[in-house]
Amino acid sequence: MPPLDLQHIVFFLCVGVFTMAVVWSDLWLKKIPNKLNVPMFFAGLVYQGVFHGVAGLVDGLLAFLIAFGMFLVFWMIGISGGGDVKLVGALSVWVGRKFLLPMFFMTTVFVIVLHVGYLFYRLMTGGVRKMKQDLAEARTPASKSSGPFIAAQHRKKGVVMGYALPVVLAVWSVLLWKLPQL
Repeated sequence: MPPLDLQHIVFFLCVGVFTMAVVWSDLWLKKIPNKLNVPMFFAGLVYQGVFHGVAGLVDGLLAFLIAFGMFLVFWMIGISGGGDVKLVGALSVWVGRKFLLPMFFMTTVFVIVLHVGYLFYRLMTGGVRKMKQDLAEARTPASKSSGPFIAAQHRKKGVVMGYALPVVLAVWSVLLWKLPQL
């Protein structure tokens, strides 16, 4: 375990408060506002610059480009929301490239586990008929919009679960797993 110096205190405090706020916002408000993501992005750049210098800034920006780009594609095809894109972008600046691949892998694991659990819960509380109806509505949007707008509509109806909880669980799993390397 790394020593608890100023760098690690700032990192864990900022990422901890941010991830708690984002999960609360996503689960209860069904939205991740820019007023959370944008300051965290810039704070991540400051953190990287102060504690890791130019190399840290470059690493944080490259991590941002990779993570933001990947989730932007998810947003464009309608499987994630815009707040999720900005969430992953903001967190990637803090964690850097070294943790991106394990973070994406664990996000996928948590998305699968949480979605299966969520579908099972919906099946148990609403029955097969209600579940079929909800899934049919999810495949046929009421409006003519497509892509990210479909994801937002379904999210408000409770058909689709957001990415904030799986992303946050993945980030903390990877950080705790890789704690000696921080």
